[in-house]
Amino acid sequence: MGEPNLQAATLELLNRARQLSPTPLEVIYRDQKVGYILPDQGQQYLSGGGWCFDISDLTAPDFTLSHQLLNYLMLLEKQVPQISFNLTTNDLQLDAKLMASGMALYQTVLNTTIYQQQADLGILTEEIKEAYFKGVLAQLPPESEQGNQLASLRMATLLDALVFFKDEEPAVMSKFQELYPQAFEQAELMYQMLQQKPVTTPIQIRRGIVRLYRMFDKCLRDLQLQPLRLSEFVTVSLVLTENQTMTKMKNLFEIYHTEWQDNLQFKSAYIGRLKTDQQNAFVINAPEQAEQEYFKNLYEMPVAVFLRQQGCEYFVRTKD
Repeated sequence: MGEPNLQAATLELLNRARQLSPTPLEVIYRDQKVGYILPDQGQQYLSGGGWCFDISDLTAPDFTLSHQLLNYLMLLEKQVPQISFNLTTNDLQLDAKLMASGMALYQTVLNTTIYQQQADLGILTEEIKEAYFKGVLAQLPPESEQGNQLASLRMATLLDALVFFKDEEPAVMSKFQELYPQAFEQAELMYQMLQQKPVTTPIQIRRGIVRLYRMFDKCLRDLQLQPLRLSEFVTVSLVLTENQTMTKMKNLFEIYHTEWQDNLQFKSAYIGRLKTDQQNAFVINAPEQAEQEYFKNLYEMPVAVFLRQQGCEYFVRTKD
């Protein structure tokens, strides 16, 4: 199938990314064309000392590559908070579900900016919108067929679709309502929550992620389903003021033991959560001996000193 002919806007993004990137960039195109858009058709990763954009499907190469590039540029230019997965439930299937849900919701928060950027660049054509719509239908069987077994996937996918279409396609919304009435109702509630406050600066993005994780669990409970506890499972990097970095740990964080283990050493783990939002900010192991003394000293440490010692990523903000 070969390399696709890309729009000028996509090529400009690629050139910009190459200018800003600290490592060489490579784009790989795979010979597949399914006819609709799926979220996993583009990936990016470190490869051979450089950064690789892997486009696994050529249905919409401009959409897929520009989406990956805008993600990358947002990371380089705006210090976007990152998420990481440092815990395991010791159930591989459940871990995969939690990570997939946590990542999908995180990406949707970023997509509130990225989809608008793609629209401004002329990339979101009617053909692209149709391919995105077909992709949603390809991913999600109707609720009448499988009930709430796929509720998490349905809610996360439909929320992203609402961000993509922005309530501008009544026929599309009507079809979603017909096929997925329960999940679409919950997705609309999450979308309305996301629309209430801007999510453009690093601190706003972090707050949006944290609010969405909490709201997602509420929506699951409303459907009489088990919450995923993403506020505990997913580590979201911190965005702090200068004063917060200098204060003592005890003023910002609560550290508690979790029934889950860390996923590197598979040892007993402790979650450090920010007092103001209760979101997992770091995961640590405690020494088996002198545990009480360890935490006493930890709580007295300056925040910046502790975070650097633990290798925890954080950003210092100057405004909201």
